[in-house]
Amino acid sequence: MATFCPGGRWEALRIPLPGAHQLTNALTVLGMVEELRVQGWRIPEEAVRRGIEAVRWPARLEWCGNVLIDGAHNPQGIAALSRYVNDYLADRRRVLLTGVMADKLQPELLGMLNALAERTVTVTPDNPRSMPADELASRLNEAGGTAEAAASLEEGLARARDMQGQTHRVVAVVGDGAMTGGMCYEALNDVGNRRTPLVIVLNDNAMSIDKNVGALSLHLTKLRTSRGWLNTKKVITEALEKIPVVGKGLYKVFRRVKNSIRNVFVKDSFFSSLGIRYLGPIDGHDIDEMQRVFRRVRDMKEPVAVHVVTKKGMGYAPAEEKPELYHGVAPKGAAAACASFGTAAGEYVTKLAEDNKKICVVTAAMTDSTGFKPFRLAYPERLYDVGIAEEHAVTLAAGLAAGGMRPVVAIYETFMQRGVDQLLMDVCLQKLPVLFLMDRAGLGADDGPTHHGVFGLPMLQSMPGLNIWLPSTCEELRQMIDAAFLLDEPVAILYPRAEMAQAAPCKAFVPGKWQKVKEGKDGALITFSSMIETALQAAEILSQKDVDITVVNASSVKPMDEAMLSALQGMPLYTLEESVLSGGFGSRVAQSCTNLGINAPRMQMGIQDAFVPYGDRQELLRRMGLDAEGIAKRIWEDLKK
Repeated sequence: MATFCPGGRWEALRIPLPGAHQLTNALTVLGMVEELRVQGWRIPEEAVRRGIEAVRWPARLEWCGNVLIDGAHNPQGIAALSRYVNDYLADRRRVLLTGVMADKLQPELLGMLNALAERTVTVTPDNPRSMPADELASRLNEAGGTAEAAASLEEGLARARDMQGQTHRVVAVVGDGAMTGGMCYEALNDVGNRRTPLVIVLNDNAMSIDKNVGALSLHLTKLRTSRGWLNTKKVITEALEKIPVVGKGLYKVFRRVKNSIRNVFVKDSFFSSLGIRYLGPIDGHDIDEMQRVFRRVRDMKEPVAVHVVTKKGMGYAPAEEKPELYHGVAPKGAAAACASFGTAAGEYVTKLAEDNKKICVVTAAMTDSTGFKPFRLAYPERLYDVGIAEEHAVTLAAGLAAGGMRPVVAIYETFMQRGVDQLLMDVCLQKLPVLFLMDRAGLGADDGPTHHGVFGLPMLQSMPGLNIWLPSTCEELRQMIDAAFLLDEPVAILYPRAEMAQAAPCKAFVPGKWQKVKEGKDGALITFSSMIETALQAAEILSQKDVDITVVNASSVKPMDEAMLSALQGMPLYTLEESVLSGGFGSRVAQSCTNLGINAPRMQMGIQDAFVPYGDRQELLRRMGLDAEGIAKRIWEDLKK
């Protein structure tokens, strides 16, 4: 049992809590409740009691000023808080959260959504890390999507509402970074054409993950910083406040009519030309103003874009100063990672570019996140950040290669999915020498289902003429980059966030050749990249049972080392990968064995046909039987047959 009496303001609450993490989180939430009460929220004691009872997730929460911080993209804290705040508003309005699972929901937008919400979405995880993705999806009636997809998804929800004669409101919360993606334009064009009643909240903080780029970003900046409106608003506000007796009353009148005055100074041509009513810009940190605007919007029967200006990281000084570093953060006290593959790639390509003037880099709103800040600083004229527009990035690189340059596309593996058609038709079909450096391959841990890089390898293996390599060390990555620039054909190098603590010894990388990192006589475990460490640990466990297996670093997945594959005959073969099995590395090895007329692997180990939820990487591997103990057990049981 635990007794809470923060500041002596409330009657002591005796709530059963399982452990220390839950106690810390309960105190954190109580701090949040107290802050909300100071701001005028009416939260009964029974609400607090029930809220604390539900605080069971042991993710490490921290209270920093007015911001509740949880590690990485986790939406649990915001979603759970939303439930227990909105359940106890006086008018019982229910909150609508869109896209919270896949992208960030800015804390400052929470109050904005309250004015439009018609129902509550409950997300209260009670397992060790978070709610499984399938359960979360089943509880969310609204569809969620990443970045540029939001407008299309919410338009579909609005159309479904209208076809069924329903009357609820649909809101799409879109970041200004997402507006750099072509899918947003397609959706807005369709929304305006059909005049679909839909509210599009444009959260404009001049950031996606890195600083925003593109012509529309400049247009939003012009609207956001309209000097005529800002100066007029300031002068009128200061003048009215100085008038004795009637000043406050006149100021209230001014606040009611200022939208009309603002339209004299702020002229939007983009949204209005698409048939979408534009309202804004409004201060996203002024909750009263947002509520007034959204009460007005609630009764509109047409598509409306509400331009909300916010500051990324607002309320937490370090995040305000360097917002790009706080897009996704690890819990306080998290262990420092090993050497970063992205950093190694960015630094090495920058070094090579000094002598090779044809090297240029294309990124999709993630220059610094992919490790290419050194290149941006050294060669800004050779860096092309296209925004969240992966399709354009790939075909732009194809054009650069066709024009005689040596382009490098730096991108997260999971976001490469958006450029599949362009990779196949514009790069591979044309046999163009484009180098794709795909960061975050493998499990994305706390970034969740939308960021796990587990589908890329099966997707890429089907593309003719594409070399696919996966390094296990930063040194091997550098050797692969050297090898790629010697080829006149496309290359994709996939790597996780960081080296494993027990990295395999690095030998000279040769395309199409594998390396034995451990010799054995009782079987062979073929794997690559991040799973080399796990394979060696599994081999150590098996050695305690007098089972001696070979561990092979198959860093060149395509082309495959069929000579070594044939040489391994005579012992049981096993494959291991941190990606989905369907169409994956194990399937390709089995196909090659069939073509060679030799025995196929006795077991293929990897991720089954399901989305992987949020969670610590090691814990996720353990659940799927892909940790060292699970792998050793499966091989041991197979060998006993």
